Formats: sequence, structure tokens, C-alpha cells
Amino acid sequence: MRKISLLLLSLAIALSMFVAPAFADSWKDESGKFKNWEWQMYQSGDDFEMMQGKHGQKFLKQMQKQQKKAAKSMFKDIQKHWAMNDIQRVQNLGFISGYPDGTFKPNSSLTSAEAVAIAIRLADRLYGDLDIEEDFDEKYDVPHWARGAVMKANALHMINLNRFHSHVQASRAQVAVMLAKALKLEPVDTDDIPFKDGILIDKEDLGYILALYKEGYVRGASNGKFNPNSGITRAEFAAILARIADDLKENAPDKDDEDDGNTLTGTIDNLTNDEDNEDDWTIELKDGQEYDVDQDVKVYDVDGDEIDYWDLDEDNDEVVVLYLNDEDMVEEIYLAKTYEGTIEELDSDEITVDGDTFALPSDFDIEEYLIGSEVNVYVHDDEVLKIDVVEDEDDIVVSGEVYDVDEEDLEIEIEQVNGNRFTFDVDGNVEIVDEENGRSWDFNDIKEGWDVELELEDGEVVEITVVDGAEEADVYEGIIDDLDEDEITVDGDTFDLVEDFDIEDYIIGSEVKIYVYDGEVEEIDVLEDEDDITVPGEVDAINGDQWYITIEQDSGNEFTFDVDEDVVVEDEADEDDLDFNDIDTGWEVELALDNGDVEKIVVTDR
Repeated sequence: MRKISLLLLSLAIALSMFVAPAFADSWKDESGKFKNWEWQMYQSGDDFEMMQGKHGQKFLKQMQKQQKKAAKSMFKDIQKHWAMNDIQRVQNLGFISGYPDGTFKPNSSLTSAEAVAIAIRLADRLYGDLDIEEDFDEKYDVPHWARGAVMKANALHMINLNRFHSHVQASRAQVAVMLAKALKLEPVDTDDIPFKDGILIDKEDLGYILALYKEGYVRGASNGKFNPNSGITRAEFAAILARIADDLKENAPDKDDEDDGNTLTGTIDNLTNDEDNEDDWTIELKDGQEYDVDQDVKVYDVDGDEIDYWDLDEDNDEVVVLYLNDEDMVEEIYLAKTYEGTIEELDSDEITVDGDTFALPSDFDIEEYLIGSEVNVYVHDDEVLKIDVVEDEDDIVVSGEVYDVDEEDLEIEIEQVNGNRFTFDVDGNVEIVDEENGRSWDFNDIKEGWDVELELEDGEVVEITVVDGAEEADVYEGIIDDLDEDEITVDGDTFDLVEDFDIEDYIIGSEVKIYVYDGEVEEIDVLEDEDDITVPGEVDAINGDQWYITIEQDSGNEFTFDVDEDVVVEDEADEDDLDFNDIDTGWEVELALDNGDVEKIVVTDR
């Protein structure tokens, strides 16, 4: 049985339909006919008509039907967005995908790496997948998932790798130049510049930007400016790609092409399966394509057992594999097996879900899938056809290496073992624990390079477990003998404090646990049990009516304590019997505490 690839759904169905008229001459032979095309196209105004090919009229009818079909957005955050239709169209074409939580984030900016990856998808569809054998140099800071695209873009002179910064926000000028080169547009004359801020555009880029502008793919702002250095949003990029797609038509594969164009994969959206209407059986997939079904169609369930055609259920979002005969009628249908679980491992070749490992088709895009998320995986012939992220992601745990920490916006970015990076919002009350060192951290203590596990609720991090990478501390327990802004003495041992350590809440005389890194104390934990500790200091205030005393310690810290009405007051120097009201400010005292209240005061000096 023929092998199925998910690529046939996203590319062969949708993207193989298009070739840009603006630069189609590069594929014409000496007679003016298109090379290796089963169907020829002739321009008529702004439209193209299929003139030849035994399936040409049927294909054109299907394409027109798809264009008229109302868009059904997959993304929950674009319904009222100005670019909703453009986003849906380019998503269907496989150029841009959404996020695991079902959003598209249309107003978010694109990084240079993301922009290159999308531009290379366009180039690959136009010229075929380019095989770049050049080894990647680790000195370039490019995420694993983008390295293939970046190397291709560099080979095509779409970017200069020595000046490429993958994590920097992509600019309008940068994207325009990449797309122009992906489309093989030649730079045009720059004497007539339609933009008021044309002087801001690099001379090497201007010709390419104007070429893209003259094709109608990019436009200036309403104020007459191009804003070359401004960032470009995901929605704006989608709009440009949609304009390019509007200029593209079917590029049918050559008959000798080894790719099996008669095999399709998709999710059932609608079907006619009325036994009384056998002359008009059709199956429609969620990508909008509709296919006639042969009356002798063979249908097989997930176990490979043959079932009746009318046993198919369009209401269950069944994922199917369709085999078409030479007349483009469906002659075989296979239901995909569904596996539900948590992604445990994921790379470019395979995915492991709850212990079951499945092969991924070549060029399957894994960059949006999160190890640790719950998914439904649809499989046929032991190969993955489709992955759906389960919407409810409460209480999932994801792991990775810390790539960036934003203390101000409370965000953390991790890189997983397959090179994918994800950014998460962090709850303001996030709990951070260190499994290896048995200590607690503040969010701003987390460092790049640490291995962590993030516990998510509603997509927000509520707990961070430090698994590895945090430097192991030397831990000491004891009584604070002395304390100032530079050092601390615990049970006779003195340690330096890290710069700017805040000591104002620490009491000389309290029991603590200190964490020492490279000879410096970075953290002090006050032990919960503070019974029977003795606190020294100079009396700063005393109140016999409200029974409290305030002392100032050598560190400069002041502390106020409640005083037990039966407090015992001893004079260490003169051995006088004193009452609480006899104590005066300026006296040196030691306060013996029991459950936080002063039960005994020893006057050490008056």
C-alpha cells in the first residue's frame, strides 16, 4: 500500500496550485510554453483560465468553489481582526501556523528567524526543496528548528549570515527584500521612489523593495511612508503572503513526477452517503476541497477491516486517507488511528506519545509543538498524518533549558531538547523549588542555562522546579552572631554577603540557614522555630502601658517586640532588681524571646 505523507495535505492540495505570473517567464521554453506543465495558462486581464489538460475544467471548478467558501477560522483570536481572511488563507496554504493554545497572535512581531522560515517555504514551493549540504557553523546563534531555512536563505543570497540576528525582530524592509529574492524578482530602477521616507532605506535593499511594491505585494502606510525599520506583525506578513497567493495558479506536477499526487490526507467536513443517491457520492475535507467518490469505493476502519461507505461519520472529525484513481475519483478510504496522550519526545523524524513512537513525514513542521502538551495524534501505516493539540492544557508540565527570563513582564522562555523555544507568562506568586539543592528561589534568581520543569495552569506558569544547572551551595545553620551590609557571622564563622544584599529583616540572635556560593552568601532562610532565642541591642523606645520595647542592633536594624507582663528584668552589671518601667533608652540589653514575645530582659550595660 502506498505510503502517506502529511505534506500532501498542506502542500500538494493547496500549494502546488500556484505559480506567480509576475515572474513566470523564467519557466517558459523557447516556444513560450510553460516547462513540464500538463496544463497551460494564458493571462486574460487579471484572471487566468485553464485551457488544456483532461482535468483542467474540473480543477478550476474546485478552486473557484474553494475561493467562494466562507472561511472557517481555526484561530480563536482573529475573528474580528482586519486580516482574518488573509490569515486563514495563508494558514490553509501552509505558510503560517498558529500556537498550541489555538491562537494566532496576529499583532505579535516576527523574529528574523521566523520570517526567514516562512520566506523559504515560499521559495521551496516555487523551485522545489533545495538540498543545501553546507554544514551549520555553531558560532551563529540560530535556533535548531530554523537552521535549515537560514542556510538555504544564505545560499540564495536572501540574507547575509554574518549580519543575521535570528532573535531580533524582523523589519518591514528585511521581510520585503527576503520575499523579493524568494520570488526571484530583479531590483528595479530607484530613481522614482514612492515613499516619503525612501532615504531611510538602504540602497542595496531599495531596488528589491520597489520590485515587490510594483507587483502590489507590499504597500506604504497611509501617511506615504514605508517605515522600513519598523517591525512587521504576523498579521501584516500574512496579508503580504495572501497578495502573493492571489497571483498564483496551478502548477501541476509532471506525469513522470515520482510524487504520488493521487493520495490525500484530511479531516472529513461533509459527505454524501445516501444509499439512494449513489450517482452523486462526494466527500469534502476541511481544507475546502471536494472529491467525487467511486461507487465501488473500498473503506477500511482503523484496524484495516473493510466497512461500508455510509459508516463514515462527518460529525466526528474523522481523519482519513484518500486514494484517487486516474479520474480523480476516490477509490479507497482509510480511517486513521487516533492516539491521545502527552508528548514525551519529539524531533524532526518521530514523536513519542505516552510510550508509543511514530514516524513523522519528511518536512513535518514540529516547531509549534510542545513536549509535555496533550495531543491527539492521527496515524496511518505507522506514520503520523496529523497532530491536534488538546485545548485544555491545565496542569501540564513542560521541561526545557532556560533561554531568557523577563523579570519585568514576568515571562520565561525555554528551549526544549528538539530546539523549539516557547515563552510563557509567569504567575506573580509562582513557587520555585530546587530539587538538587533543596532550596527556594525568587523568580529573579533564575539564570539562563538552568534545566527546569514548568507547571502550567491555563497556560500560565504557577510552579518552577529547578532540575539541574543551579550551582550547588554550601549550607550552614546556626545563630547570627554579627551582621552588617558586607558580612555575616554565624556560630563564629564569618562570610561575605553578595553585593546589595538586603539585611534589614534579619535579626542578630536568630537561627538561620545560609547558602554560600563561591564564598558569598546569596540567601538566608530564617528557621521557623524561634523559641528561646536571645536578641541583643540598644533600647531605642520602651512603653510600659502598651508593653513593647524597640531595640537597635549593631547592624542598624530596628525591631519592636511585645513584652510579656510577667517579664523578668535582670541587671547583669549591678545585679539590681529592676522593673520593666525602670529600663531607659540607650541601655544595652539582651531580649530572651518565647514565641516572639519578650519573657526576660538582661541589662548588659547602662
